[in-house]
This record gives sequence, C-alpha cells and structure tokens, in this order.
Amino acid sequence: MMRTKLSLCAATLLTLGLLSQVAVSKSLTKEEETQLKQELQQLQKKAEEAEKKQKKESDPKEKKKDHERYQILQAKLDEYTATKPCETAAQCKVISLGNKPCGGAWGYEIYSTQTVSEADISKVISEMDAIKKKNMRKGMVSTCEHIPEPIAQCVENQCTAQKKMLLY
Repeated sequence: MMRTKLSLCAATLLTLGLLSQVAVSKSLTKEEETQLKQELQQLQKKAEEAEKKQKKESDPKEKKKDHERYQILQAKLDEYTATKPCETAAQCKVISLGNKPCGGAWGYEIYSTQTVSEADISKVISEMDAIKKKNMRKGMVSTCEHIPEPIAQCVENQCTAQKKMLLY
C-alpha cells in the first residue's frame, strides 16, 4: 500500500517536472496542455484515493468492524454445515475456504445440498476470503501448508469427509 502511494506521488512529481520541462522546451498546443493537465489531475486523484484507502484500512474501528463481520460470517458458515443430511453421495459437496497467498485452500468444509445451496455457501466464503485478503495486505501472514481436499461421502444419511490418500 505504501509503495502504491509513493509510486503515485513519484509519478505526480515526475509529471509535474515533465510538464514544466515540456512547457520550457517547446510551446504546447492548447490540446497538449489540456491533455497533460488531465493526466496530472488523474494521477493526483489516484494518490488521494490511495491515501484515503490506507487511512480507512488502518482505522481501529474498521478493523473491529471487519472482525465482527468475519465472526458473523463464520457463524453463518457453521450454521450451514452443522447438519449434513443426505440420501445419496451426490448431495454431499466439498467447498474450499478461500485461497492462501502461497496457493491452496485455507481449509475445506463438507456440506449437504439438502440444507444449503452452493450459491449461498459460496457467497459467505467469498466474503470471508475478501476479509482475509484485506488482512493479508495489512501484513498478516499465513502458513504455506498444503491441506489435501477431502472426498465427500454419504454415510448413514450424513455427509462426511473421507481424507484422500497420498501415494508416493
């Protein structure tokens, strides 16, 4: 985030320098001058937006809000996966819990299509992942441990996870 801000500031200063150099080295047409001014305004606007975003993300109230929202989403996910009734294995699904920065999923959940739709559970997980990604930009880290995806199965009318066997 800080690099973006610095890059935008450097680009703005560079543009200002170039604008004054161009103005000195040759006379600009009205169109060229207008175009350069518009580019400068766009760079300044991007720099201001980056600064506002950085301030918002570092705000303790924003962090608390994210944490509370994440907890609500986690409770919703727990509700979706608490009961997993099934009649066939086709009703048992596996869904990944977002993506780690170094690849792979944070984990997996087994759910039943009898209790929740794929669209509903995907929406919750996507929102949770967006909060995690936001935290990663703030310097939080993750392990690069690979978590194998389980296989969903229906056993005694309940969806369960069967771990994949790794063969070497």
